[in-house]
Amino acid sequence: MLIAGNVSVQQVAEAVGFKHSGYFCRLFKEKFTETPLEFMRKHGDS
Repeated sequence: MLIAGNVSVQQVAEAVGFKHSGYFCRLFKEKFTETPLEFMRKHGDS
């Protein structure tokens, strides 16, 4: 979902069961050492 870039971080967070995108972003960064937005920019189709 993040790589395709056709959805927002909020939508991804909700799709995987998070009510708050901020919490999703914090856990994502702990796991992958970059924010979801940074990940999208780095790995996306742009």
